[in-house]
Amino acid sequence: QILAHTLLLKLEQTMKMTASCARFCSALVALHSAVLVSSSETLNEEAETLSSHAEVGVGPEGMEGRTHGGSVVQHRKLRGAEVLSQNGISSAVVGDPSSGLQNEGKACFGHCDRTPGNCSFCGTGQCCRKADYNRGVPGCELASSVSGSQCGNFKGKVGLKNEVGLKNEGKACFGHCNSMPGDCDFCGTGQCCRKQDAERCVPGCELAGSVTVGARCGNFTSSAGCTPSSPTDPRPPNSDPVAGTPNSDPAAGTPDATPDPTGLLNEGQGCWTHCGFRGGDCPNFCGTGQCCRSDDWYRGVPGCELAENITQPVCGLYKQPYPQPVEFRLPLPQGTAQTPPSPAQGTLGTPVTGSIKDVVATAQNDTAPAYSGDGGQPWSPYEIGLVRDMILREIRRATAGRDDISGAKMLRLVFHDCLRHTNGQGGCDGCLNWHNMGTELGKENGRVEDREFEDHERRQSNNGLQKTVEFLEYIYNFDFGMASACWETPATVARDWLADTQKNPITVRSTEECQQHCQSTTRCVYFSVPQLPFIDGSGPCRLFGAGGRWNSLSSGRMIAGHGHCPEGTPSWSLQSRGKSRADLWAFASLVAIEEGMQRHNWACDGDRFSPHGGPLMCTQFEGEPGCKIQPSRPLIFKTGRKDCATTLEKPYMAEEEEVHADEHFNGTMTVRFMEENFGFSAKETVAIMGAHTLGRFHQQQSGHKYVWTTDYQAFNNQYYRNIAGKDDWFFDDSNCTKVGDAWGNKGSAVWIAKMNQVYRTGAPIQWIQKKVVCPNCADRSYERGGRHAERLALDRDCCLNGVPEGAQCRPDGHGEPGSKASARDDDFSWGCEYSHFIFGRDESALGSDMGLMYKFDVDRRGFPSGCPGLQTFYPSSMRFSDWTCGIDGRPWLDDPDRVQSNWTRQACPAGCAKQDYRYHDDNLTLAEHVERFADDQAAWIEEFIPSMEKMIRNGYADEDLVVSWPRNEVGGMLDGMRGDDP
Repeated sequence: QILAHTLLLKLEQTMKMTASCARFCSALVALHSAVLVSSSETLNEEAETLSSHAEVGVGPEGMEGRTHGGSVVQHRKLRGAEVLSQNGISSAVVGDPSSGLQNEGKACFGHCDRTPGNCSFCGTGQCCRKADYNRGVPGCELASSVSGSQCGNFKGKVGLKNEVGLKNEGKACFGHCNSMPGDCDFCGTGQCCRKQDAERCVPGCELAGSVTVGARCGNFTSSAGCTPSSPTDPRPPNSDPVAGTPNSDPAAGTPDATPDPTGLLNEGQGCWTHCGFRGGDCPNFCGTGQCCRSDDWYRGVPGCELAENITQPVCGLYKQPYPQPVEFRLPLPQGTAQTPPSPAQGTLGTPVTGSIKDVVATAQNDTAPAYSGDGGQPWSPYEIGLVRDMILREIRRATAGRDDISGAKMLRLVFHDCLRHTNGQGGCDGCLNWHNMGTELGKENGRVEDREFEDHERRQSNNGLQKTVEFLEYIYNFDFGMASACWETPATVARDWLADTQKNPITVRSTEECQQHCQSTTRCVYFSVPQLPFIDGSGPCRLFGAGGRWNSLSSGRMIAGHGHCPEGTPSWSLQSRGKSRADLWAFASLVAIEEGMQRHNWACDGDRFSPHGGPLMCTQFEGEPGCKIQPSRPLIFKTGRKDCATTLEKPYMAEEEEVHADEHFNGTMTVRFMEENFGFSAKETVAIMGAHTLGRFHQQQSGHKYVWTTDYQAFNNQYYRNIAGKDDWFFDDSNCTKVGDAWGNKGSAVWIAKMNQVYRTGAPIQWIQKKVVCPNCADRSYERGGRHAERLALDRDCCLNGVPEGAQCRPDGHGEPGSKASARDDDFSWGCEYSHFIFGRDESALGSDMGLMYKFDVDRRGFPSGCPGLQTFYPSSMRFSDWTCGIDGRPWLDDPDRVQSNWTRQACPAGCAKQDYRYHDDNLTLAEHVERFADDQAAWIEEFIPSMEKMIRNGYADEDLVVSWPRNEVGGMLDGMRGDDP
């Protein structure tokens, strides 16, 4: 300690040495700081003494004194240098000053530890941004015109402020100056002032009476006297004298005003600064009126309902409260359900037999189980196979842009079908209430995110399911008898073309339409047409005479058919055979689940598009043991459900209204809803929510965007991995490149909340996940565009410069090869390893999903609260809960005063605590169930299957339904199924 103290005193005495000597001393200080760790307090005290010298630009490199808003912040960092470690002693290798300026004009922030000022990468020059010039960073006094970060000779004579002069003249400055008027480095030799500061004679603002809007930089100081025209306010205008009343500022400088008969003060007068820069009630300046502008009306600020055409914030009578939104929140679960036992671990992972996909559809196997009830008749294996094939053909056509009929929609349909009704009755009945069906958000301008609806207009409905219902109704009435006897697929016909259809085929929208053309064309015996999509499908229809040759094919999508079916051909449909529509809807959901599991298993084997050419599916564990999903038993298809009775236009349109869940539920509300409507326990609730692993959001229908998981057609446990925040790969290209941190570790997750802005104050609310990873250097993501230019430039630099062997990008911070970014990176919002979305395919979730893992409250508009990172996120506030950290994967580059804290360095996460609710007879909390399923896919699927089967028999007793599949030879339960299976 004595040695260090003596060294620092000597250094202080020689601070006026040449720059090279100063750098040499800086290296010595760094060396002794590392050796004498125990003397850190002494060193810090001496470093404060040196800060005054550092301000004039001759202090040791890495010991800066940054003056900002009247405060000095000490920084002591070794930057832009290679740090070597031997026997626990660190030494800094600094650049050779004799080499002069180096790398002029090149991006430098990543090479300089993301710290502006002197940097060895720049030689004798400095690494600076315009933001560093704005906030007066030593060494960046001449960087006023820099774009991005660049090396250059930017050091001015800091001790002589006139070298810099007035800066940022006319620019808004209050946020850059700690919300304090007067002298401020952001304004150079000038001052940051508002008009009211001149009225109050704030020192330095005597000449600011000409300022018209907000606070601006200028030369406002005067040695002449000044007489205050309004009371002096010693406090910043944003300070709140009483919690919860942000605009009640008794010392806000209210001018003399006489209230009108309504109590309104200062009508039409500018009020923004007097009211704490916030719209709404402002009793001390506007009296009974409000301070509002059109933007406050647009964002739904309470009290500004009539301010649509007010361009500047002025006092007026703008209050006309909207009706309150419907109360959707539910109390705690009642504990009326019983938590079922988990299956024994020994049964997990066994390959399944007897699945619906294994059924062979032959006319010889057209015998259904016996049944004497009055519900839907049982199904034969032949019927199961025929219907399954029609469903699979359609859902395999689904893409990201065309998925009105998909596996996910089949699952959503059966959930909505099996909901209870508002009258307490209902269950799975093959009917949906048709209110709001087909509605698309966006109104006249087509923009969904435009706050065009009032908060109280938000309602839950079955919207988006209409096409799926219509498709299944087509199947329900489809003539399987005629199709089986008269059509064959895959097959085609050749020779003896009629009506010039070989070269000029007839465009048709269905197989039936092509057959009708054949029936109305002379001499037509056969026709051929491809399998056509149910929605907007069209294709070529060709006609053939008796000389046509019928060719059966082994693969393909062509259909060959007879124009006139042979006499005596049987005609039958599911409807004519007494099957129920409700059973068909339940069956379709089981087909969708099996297909999703198969889709996942294909991807595990490397077939990312599936044998049927579907969308790309990138899975986290491709090629690894345990990737595949293999339940120990098949899904059970029971029949006997009854269809609803209705007098409406279509037989599937319900007169009753369902009790809908709300996507803004928190965890306990979700459990309460599932308990009341399905008799679910907490564990069953968590298990069934995994169905969200299939599908994507539809903005025009719900206001929500993106996907739950990027592999949205694969049925697996990725849903749980996401909401639990597990470290995972970042997939954002067509090659499934496993993007991680610099050393190839999976990226850590950061969850934030986001307004989707359909409704006035910002709802609906969606949660979005960011990953702390490198840019996708392998795919050159920096060339894609669509991002901020500086972010793309830094991405390029991170990928192409200084990347160690074996690394994905240049690492941030200091750590051993193989170390995780979370252990060495001190800012997840910036640098080479930073938090960002999979743009356009953001992995997201609803409140009802996140509430299973995290504990938060929710208001009646759907806004979550009660988490450290949600304090600035509330109705009519900023759109993203991480607004402080920035947008587009970068900090606010134009806001150098972004508050630095542990929260911002972690990329501003919502930071909610884990959900600790435990159901009355359960030994695990909701969060523990989520984490269990995230870690153990086999355990989840074993819990999901019985939960799914319980959901699709809602409203029925066990004896009401019979097993149609799987069956053994005598029509009983499949051998090998667990005895407790339903």
